[in-house]
Amino acid sequence: MICDPRWRVLSFALLAVALVAPVRAQQAVQLDGRNLTTEQIVEVAAKNVPVAIAPAAIERMSHALSVLLLAAEKGIPIYGLNHGVGQNKDKTIFKGPLTPEARKASERFNANNLRATSAGAGPDAPEITVRAAMLIRLNTMLVGRTGAQIQVAELYRDFLNHRIHPVLPTRASVGEADITIHAHVGLAMMGEGEVV
Repeated sequence: MICDPRWRVLSFALLAVALVAPVRAQQAVQLDGRNLTTEQIVEVAAKNVPVAIAPAAIERMSHALSVLLLAAEKGIPIYGLNHGVGQNKDKTIFKGPLTPEARKASERFNANNLRATSAGAGPDAPEITVRAAMLIRLNTMLVGRTGAQIQVAELYRDFLNHRIHPVLPTRASVGEADITIHAHVGLAMMGEGEVV
């Protein structure tokens, strides 16, 4: 396990910018997956400015999900949807269209995957860092290339706007990027993780 000092650096940097940035009206930051600025990250993370999702981003997400589901229906293996992930990448979760039974199987697999990968440890990340990380993840999702359901983006928005902050640990294993940390967000969205 390692403690990534970037968490602390990011928190201090956001606080420093927040202290010198001019205060503006609490107009929502419009996210479209393309134009998020450092100033907007500070406004949302440090000043709790609300976020809104641009309709064009919702359309892109909807289109990407439709393409993904069509590919799955045609039997094309889709990582994390109809096939597993990691060491289970060759495991078939379901074949054919996303029937109610297939959907349950995929949801069960992904819920268990979140439980298995939420292996971060160490001190909790500061609220400002959690908000920045969630905002950036949401904005990245809005590019419309992940195939994520619109409800996931709406949950990120709602968590930010209602100041629901998943408890994110700051330590994870080397080589796993942030998967073991961000899985805690998914658990919170499923009602199983800790929030503050």
